[in-house]
Amino acid sequence: MALENNLRIYRSEDFAQMDKRYRTQLVNSMPGIKALNLVGTRDANGQENLAVFNSIFHVGANQPYLGMVIRPDSVDRHTWQNIQATGSYTLNSVGPEIYRQAHQTSARYEKSQSEFQENGLAAEYRDGVVAPFVGESLIKIGLTLEEFYRVACNGT
Repeated sequence: MALENNLRIYRSEDFAQMDKRYRTQLVNSMPGIKALNLVGTRDANGQENLAVFNSIFHVGANQPYLGMVIRPDSVDRHTWQNIQATGSYTLNSVGPEIYRQAHQTSARYEKSQSEFQENGLAAEYRDGVVAPFVGESLIKIGLTLEEFYRVACNGT
């Protein structure tokens, strides 16, 4: 790491030397402030799942498309598995009144556990969308999977 004009300048080789938690926080914050969302899904048997995401992005406006990055599936990713099974998911905004519960959905839960129930959030169904919405959320979007791409360099 070089110090030039009181600014920190990181070079590629510096990242490997950083503490893992520090590196993760630094790299996650590089793009700036991102919205926090809860993604609601359920599997083909009706088991509900809720997970916090900050990797939602605009893809296009006409047709309206949103994108989402999902971590590598080297472990069970219930959200991704459910989206593949049903093609349906919801995007729910996180406001100050539910941010603690939203963050807690990132804990490891068994597939048979509902993050809605475990964190005191209401699953809400409407408008023929298969996946559950978050009742407490002010902005709710029902989505259908159109296509996906695997990022080869890291498996996301």
